[in-house]
Amino acid sequence: MVLEKYLSNLRFWLHGLRMLVSPSYRYVILFVTARCNARCHTCFYWQRIEDAAQHAELSLEEYQRIAQSMRGILYLSIGGGEPFLRPDLAAIVQAFYTHSGVRFVNISTNGLLRDAVVKQVGALLSANPRLRVKLTLSLDGVGERHDQIRGVPGNWAKCLAVYEALRAIRDENPRLTLEVGSTFCAFNQDHVIALIDYVADEMAVDDHTFTFVRGDAKDPQALEASIQAYDEAMTYLKQRRKRGASGVAGLFAAVAKVMYDINTHILHQDQMVVPCVAAKQLITIDERGAVRPCEILWAKEGETHDVGDLRQMNYDLRAIRQGASSRREQRWIRDTQCHCTFECANLCNVVFRPRLYPRVLRYWWKR
Repeated sequence: MVLEKYLSNLRFWLHGLRMLVSPSYRYVILFVTARCNARCHTCFYWQRIEDAAQHAELSLEEYQRIAQSMRGILYLSIGGGEPFLRPDLAAIVQAFYTHSGVRFVNISTNGLLRDAVVKQVGALLSANPRLRVKLTLSLDGVGERHDQIRGVPGNWAKCLAVYEALRAIRDENPRLTLEVGSTFCAFNQDHVIALIDYVADEMAVDDHTFTFVRGDAKDPQALEASIQAYDEAMTYLKQRRKRGASGVAGLFAAVAKVMYDINTHILHQDQMVVPCVAAKQLITIDERGAVRPCEILWAKEGETHDVGDLRQMNYDLRAIRQGASSRREQRWIRDTQCHCTFECANLCNVVFRPRLYPRVLRYWWKR
């Protein structure tokens, strides 16, 4: 068992090193649906969610063609909407595993669909023997406070039921990582310590991460969050976060720590800390096939940052990456020193900034 785990980790690292030098998008974010069974007050995607029924999502066959057009994808992040509303979610991920070389996928869920989550996570792990799956459960408060922010009575209890089911799967399969993801906003900033304590004391998750509220929130009051309160909460989170994660999980936690340092600097100084690799290493694809550098530029009022449309480009993601629009966005990001607290982008900025590797390794060693 120990030898098998060692060989699995070794294969993962070697595959990752190959992907780091691949001439393609390494980090791909897929919004696989705009449909959602929650109505979160912090949601930046709420307008697309409201009119989701009026637009045709990319089909499984279309995703297969996209995956075939691009090898060398290191990390696949699945969002929405609620991804598990798609019964073909496991098949979509498998297409990127088979054709694009993906070996790590993160899927976020609001925890309202226990049976669908269990079924599809099980299918992913069994059908893709070298795939590592991270499930991020969204929790924004304890008990009714979470339900109020998410706009769904009973969401807290349902999310904990999903957690218990996934915990049992993870105990049997180390390729599953279980994480809690929270959005720091005006509605929970005075109660977030209680949430951190609950996760640390009552939940055996591999990590607890926070997103600072951003974008065009459904309830604008959510954006009135205190940066000082965020700093205090993140300091407390560091104290309460469980130690001892090793291997892949430990390294990802160390990268996340450096990312939080960058985000804190940006919140206080409002300036670029490290160059952003959006449109070069990182790309976002919405449920209709529109390709954009990231979700932040996507939602910037009065600006257009489209890189391409997969349906109009014969589903060729490689052609879009090599096109004039992609180069234009890369220049714009560089020349304007575009910066934000988008966690996925800054994680990617850490990974593709070798100068930061010593800091990552220090945090990893401390864990």
